[in-house]
Amino acid sequence: MDNPYTETLKPLWENKARVHVFVDENKLEELAEKLKKENLIVPPWDAPNVQPPLDCALEEWINYVCWINTLNFAFTNFEPPYEKFTIEYPGGEFKKGAFALGASYMRALREGFPFHDASAMSKISWEEVNYIFRPIDNEHKMPMLLKRWRIVREVADELLEGHDGRWIDLFHRGNWRAFNDNDGIVERLENGFLSFGDFRRHDKQLLCFHKRAQLLVMMHQDRALNSNGRFPQIKDAENLGPPCDYDLPRALESLGVLHYSDILKEKIKNHIILPENSREEIEIRVATWYAMEKLCEILDIWIGPVDFKIWSLGRELKEPHHLTPTIAY
Repeated sequence: MDNPYTETLKPLWENKARVHVFVDENKLEELAEKLKKENLIVPPWDAPNVQPPLDCALEEWINYVCWINTLNFAFTNFEPPYEKFTIEYPGGEFKKGAFALGASYMRALREGFPFHDASAMSKISWEEVNYIFRPIDNEHKMPMLLKRWRIVREVADELLEGHDGRWIDLFHRGNWRAFNDNDGIVERLENGFLSFGDFRRHDKQLLCFHKRAQLLVMMHQDRALNSNGRFPQIKDAENLGPPCDYDLPRALESLGVLHYSDILKEKIKNHIILPENSREEIEIRVATWYAMEKLCEILDIWIGPVDFKIWSLGRELKEPHHLTPTIAY
């Protein structure tokens, strides 16, 4: 993994003054040895009514993966009872979190919403956004919906200005590379779409994560690898870094790879908000990056299947994850 953001994070994980999050190197090695014996899969992202089918057209998939990752953040509500965004679609089937986001998109498409038309999306109304993301009840509503509405309109404007209103143009101009001397897909997202920027600051050091931008490209590579050659692959997918979110650290902590201070454990257990750019939040994300990158290094594998495995484990846990109101993840 030759990721350009790793160097910005190294000073913090090499800093012995960490006070909240620590990595157990022995547990990390044990987890890597266990994963070596498993059949790690590259997910096709083709769940019915949540993602487009495997035989969909390339641009249909690109529109989906780009719009979904435009809004792929913060699905747990930040007030009691701390429920996840949940919808019922189709009738009798309940989707939560990121899967509810995908199902909302697919439902809206079938109801005629023009996600393929950036001009229309730049003018989408507050009433339409509320309808698209209608939950099963108010306890399971979409958090930060006002911010999501503003982001959709802003991103649509940026798409019209920089990419002729078509997401696939982003991939073509990036030459199907994540990183390309500041001209790759991830770099174009980071630089050309304000809401995709994912930075933190610590002791005057700029820390770069860019979770949603990298996840967008990683998900495309997952689908491309499952397309029997129909979809172009990302030429440098091996350089994508870990999507540092809520579920990866929750899983790594449950596996003993991450150790939290008693104070941090209590905050997470009691649903205490960890503000963006707080020391606790930064340490969680940096330690997650380090552990995930180390797993990929030991396994000699790119991030896609490792991320899917650990993320899936995190989603199955009942213990709460840390709560940080953010559009970054």
